[in-house]
Amino acid sequence: MFRTVVLVVALASCHGSWSDRDRLDPVVAAVRARVTAPGRYRFQLDASLDPGSLVPVPSDAIMGRGDGRGRVRALVTATQKLAVSIEISDHGHAGEEGYLYRDPGITDDELEGTRLDSQHETRIDDHWVRWTYDLD
Repeated sequence: MFRTVVLVVALASCHGSWSDRDRLDPVVAAVRARVTAPGRYRFQLDASLDPGSLVPVPSDAIMGRGDGRGRVRALVTATQKLAVSIEISDHGHAGEEGYLYRDPGITDDELEGTRLDSQHETRIDDHWVRWTYDLD
């Protein structure tokens, strides 16, 4: 019984805390401040993923393989719900990794173009998933 109580307390204390949240929540806030009209958006962050470095990327810009760190894809729905995908690493042909934030109520169908096809996701909490895309 004591082990069960310790395990429950340990899990409860970890809920909602993960190492990248402190640097990624401000990125979502920066995107939210810049996108007001429904649609899809692309941004780029510098290599340190500093939210102050967020700049729009033209729709015709071509990104090279391995150049994805800091890539941000965003969606604003007609009901003003926001989804933001932030790429934290790009290993070229070895794959990509990142996090996807979404407001409640955004459907999987709406995420097309914000979420990579066939990305693998691990749920963190009600808003965040960690994703990997291994080019399979």
